[in-house]
Amino acid sequence: MNLLKGEVPLKAGEKVYRLKFTTNALCELEDRMDTPFSKIIIGALKGVPKLNDARCLLFCACIEHHGSEVTTLEEAGKIMDLATFKETWAAVANAMAASLPDSDKDSTEKKTHSKAK
Repeated sequence: MNLLKGEVPLKAGEKVYRLKFTTNALCELEDRMDTPFSKIIIGALKGVPKLNDARCLLFCACIEHHGSEVTTLEEAGKIMDLATFKETWAAVANAMAASLPDSDKDSTEKKTHSKAK
């Protein structure tokens, strides 16, 4: 698991899933929810999402590392059942946050720090 690369663990039963929102996962999410990612993020910040949306988010977060085994929304729902909704939503929200670009302040600080070397 590489938290620095946006991978977030989700333990479901005996298995640990590696959730990550890659570009392809985000495009799939937008297509499935028929909503731009920016609006999905805003909706997530408002609180607990619709159950169906959370299941779709989990499904898309599984694409990078578990796409060959989590091939349907129903399979993502089974993972949610094993992990609990609360744990699933916490992991998905953390994976979404990890997928966002650095803020302008962070980017400026990194550039300034790099130039100082």
